[in-house]
Amino acid sequence: MKVMLDADSCIYLMNRKPGMVPQASLHDCCISTIVLGELEYGILNSKRQSKNRERLENFLGSIGVLDVGEAEAIVYAQLRLAIAKQLIGRNDMWIAAHALALDLPLVTNNISEFSRVPNLVIDTWLESGD
Repeated sequence: MKVMLDADSCIYLMNRKPGMVPQASLHDCCISTIVLGELEYGILNSKRQSKNRERLENFLGSIGVLDVGEAEAIVYAQLRLAIAKQLIGRNDMWIAAHALALDLPLVTNNISEFSRVPNLVIDTWLESGD
C-alpha cells in the first residue's frame, strides 16, 4: 500500500505523538514537495530549529518525496475551478491535486478541509476520540 502524508500526519509521526497509529510502513509512504515546503517553513518558524531539522532529516530517510509535475498542475487547475467557492487552502489544494494525480490516498488529520475535494481518498491514522 502506498500513501501520501499531509504535513500534520508527518508531524505526528516525527514527534511520536500518542494517538497516531500508522497503517503502513514509512517505506510505503511519500510526501509532496508542497508538504516538504510546509515542514521546512515549520522548522524555520520554530524555536528548536536544530532538533526539528534532525527529526525531519531522519524522517525523510524513511519516506519518498515526490515532485509536482505537469500532470499534477493540470489536476490542480481542474480542482481549483471545480471547488472555487469552497474554502480550502492553496497548499492543501496542491497536496490534494498531487494525491489525486497519482491516485494515492491522503493521510491527514485535516478531514474537514480535505473532504471538500471530490474523489480524494482520505484516511487518518489517529485513534478515534483524538
